[in-house]
Amino acid sequence: MQMILSDTDILSAFAKIGRLSLLYELFQVEQLHIVPAVLQELEAARSSRRAFAGVIFGKIATHNIIPIALTQSESELTATLPITLDDGERESMAVAYQRDAILLCNESRVAYWNRHFGIEYFNLPMLLRAFWTQALLTQDEVQQIIYDLQTADRMGFSAKTLTDIFLKK
Repeated sequence: MQMILSDTDILSAFAKIGRLSLLYELFQVEQLHIVPAVLQELEAARSSRRAFAGVIFGKIATHNIIPIALTQSESELTATLPITLDDGERESMAVAYQRDAILLCNESRVAYWNRHFGIEYFNLPMLLRAFWTQALLTQDEVQQIIYDLQTADRMGFSAKTLTDIFLKK
């Protein structure tokens, strides 16, 4: 089974709306993985008493989210990635590249570099689309998730993004 690696933004978004379980269902896995820098970002959120961090640390405690260590080659690759990316994004990309993992991320600049390096990834619109195209949710249920993300996480979705999410199969 291919490793599913997540950046902070995807985990926090789904934790804020109480729908982390959808990621496990979509990829048919019992565990998601995170790199050290993502764990540090989550620890900072927990220190700031952000409620979503408690949900994620609950999943870490039950071994449904696994913090992983970087290998020497992953650390070296991280150092060569663009400094315009944050540490969590760079480490996640290095691990995804080296271990042929699927990366869950939501920054357009990360998507650009994922495509450049041939890293398989899902951003938020791709995940939302997959939920209904893979028959995990109806389109109406995906609409509700979008509303929840807009409300709980102040996420914006352009008209084009919404069209892309709901384009016929």
